Amino acid sequence: MAFIKQFFKDLRTPLYKNALYLMSNTALASVVTFFFWMIVARYYNPSQVGVAAALIPLMALLGILSRFGFEMGLVRFLPSSGKDSKAMINSCITITTLAAILISLVFLVGMDIWSPALLFIREDWVFLLSFIVFSVAFALSPLVNYIFVARRNTKFVLAGTCITGLKLVFPILLISFLGAFGIFVSWGLALLIALLVGIFAFVPMVNAGYRPFPTVKKNVVKKMLHFSAGNYAAVIFGMMPASLLPLIIMNTINVEQVAFYYIAFTIATLLFAITDAVCLSLFAEGSHFEKELRNIVRKALKLVLVLLIPAVIIVMLFGEYVLLLFGSSYSSEGLVLLRIFALSSIFIAFSGIFLATRRVLKRMKPIVGLPAFSASIIIGFSFMLIPSMGLVGVAVAWILGRGITAVGIGIYVGLGMMRERSGKR
Repeated sequence: MAFIKQFFKDLRTPLYKNALYLMSNTALASVVTFFFWMIVARYYNPSQVGVAAALIPLMALLGILSRFGFEMGLVRFLPSSGKDSKAMINSCITITTLAAILISLVFLVGMDIWSPALLFIREDWVFLLSFIVFSVAFALSPLVNYIFVARRNTKFVLAGTCITGLKLVFPILLISFLGAFGIFVSWGLALLIALLVGIFAFVPMVNAGYRPFPTVKKNVVKKMLHFSAGNYAAVIFGMMPASLLPLIIMNTINVEQVAFYYIAFTIATLLFAITDAVCLSLFAEGSHFEKELRNIVRKALKLVLVLLIPAVIIVMLFGEYVLLLFGSSYSSEGLVLLRIFALSSIFIAFSGIFLATRRVLKRMKPIVGLPAFSASIIIGFSFMLIPSMGLVGVAVAWILGRGITAVGIGIYVGLGMMRERSGKR
């Protein structure tokens, strides 16, 4: 009873309140995404779904490459930026926009090397222009959301996700003249609308006097450069498996298998998002109140386990029926993957909490090293296991990478606690 009372009392604290807003955002985004892919699976064939399922994570990866870790830099430095806050936000947006355009052009030029299956984009100027514009939207959207996290006002993240619900309408309208690319345009167009509302309407509400204007203020950027650069590498490594696995599956198995993998993985991301939301809130709170970090971590760990363990059990028991909503082939091909991904969320939770504390403390080595280690295991074992295990080999590689990393962190933390106790004696 005391635990329950304390839990509900904690719900009123900024840590829990912002985490719950972020989880509500993720829940809404997952529901919208779920229905989006369900609509797509009904109106498009698996080959078309597979192309879009490879293209959307690819755009997310290009977006990460374009942000240079500025999203994490904003969470860490915007609270203490004072009168430089407007210049900091505009500098990050300007640099990210220019980088997104450049990186998308480089990808388009080398597309016959990176992914020949997507060459059709380069052959139509409408597709090509859409690819560049949506590259900017994919890059800037998370950056703007992290401004709200830095200002501890994450209800605007939720509001932006409500706007992206527009993507439920577009697939049916675009199927007749855009084909598989219509799936991608539906996603990108909704994201672009939400981004514009966020920059021009929501950001001025959390940052008084803000107006978007292209600018790069060197002294402001320099202040956050080292921290952002480390997180840039960390985020790239962290997203690399999710972004590259669809392309690996497309090129080593076939495009239909990408669709089965992607639907299972998309459902599992709802579990991963519990950890993401809590850890992001932990990072924001710790950046404001570093002296209270130990207590904040304890509360964050309690919240993530209370929410995650029942969610994993539900997915293990009822995941088959969820997959059946997409079609019998999605259930038969994706159920084992979904269950393995669900179990991996426990490992992801412990790793995420640890990395969030390192970000608050600005200790960059583990922030970069651990995601790189995990990504190398996942991608390496995927190539090794796909020939003998097929699509299931990807899921096995995933849980191996997450599990080995979490165990390593557990040993490191355990040894640290033992040293701390022995030092007090």
